[in-house]
Amino acid sequence: MHKRHRRWPALVAAGFTAAASAQTELTELVIYAHDSGPPATFVRYVFNDNTYVTIGDLIDQNGDPVDHPESLTYFPTGSFKGFYCVSTGKDDVGPAHYLQRINSFDASVTTYPTPLPYRGIRALVSLPDAGAPSGWSIFAYSHGPSNIHRIIKIHPEDGSSEEVMVVSNVYEGIAQGPTPNTIYAVTGWKLFIVDYVAQTETLIGDHGHSRTEALEFAYGNGIPEVIVTSVPWPTDDGVLFSFAQNHGLLIMNPADATTIVYPSTFALVDSEGMVFFTAATDPYGNIVVSPHD
Repeated sequence: MHKRHRRWPALVAAGFTAAASAQTELTELVIYAHDSGPPATFVRYVFNDNTYVTIGDLIDQNGDPVDHPESLTYFPTGSFKGFYCVSTGKDDVGPAHYLQRINSFDASVTTYPTPLPYRGIRALVSLPDAGAPSGWSIFAYSHGPSNIHRIIKIHPEDGSSEEVMVVSNVYEGIAQGPTPNTIYAVTGWKLFIVDYVAQTETLIGDHGHSRTEALEFAYGNGIPEVIVTSVPWPTDDGVLFSFAQNHGLLIMNPADATTIVYPSTFALVDSEGMVFFTAATDPYGNIVVSPHD
């Protein structure tokens, strides 16, 4: 059993929180995600009324489509604050292996000038990093070149990257872990904790879903707790979500990988990367076009 602890202070420092609230209901959450396409699109899903809107096709400054992104993160601080993905080139419609910054208002994209030296990037998560210029880095899973599986980190300030550790599993999604220097990582069937300082991978359990493509925490407004009446495990440290192409949106227990399927229209999206806000902490929701307008 892994000890649960509050991972909230770093997020408070990054401005993720609004005014303190005793409770945050699941219906207050929103998701930003991409549908990998083709064409790849940027979408926003609202739990309150179970609807999503396509903000637009992901097209970069050169007029090229974002080519099958399999990752998404929100970098929360500094002048490089915003959404990021990495193109994989699987659909052969645009540049491959580039870090790309997404404008959440219209889905326009800025592609960095130099491709990353790593290949097959399938997962991103932004984490505190004392050695980084802004105090944060984007951590990622990569399975190349040479079919070597790695955790890497990317610096959006200049697009540079570096290897953090070699791993033995093929991960499809990663999320902030329960302690500093750790991440949760999901494969097609299993959930792990990766300690990138100790260089270890620890199996938590089998989540029972194939083709799992994303992993991300959702947090409440003033404290991390989100009230989810449909699950029997505690969610006071936030809710761990995943996405399976055969079942849609999943809520996962980080203690043992038990999951439930959350029925939603979001299942219609081929999502391989998700970012969660609440209606109160969403910095873009009052500008993004509503499907009801």
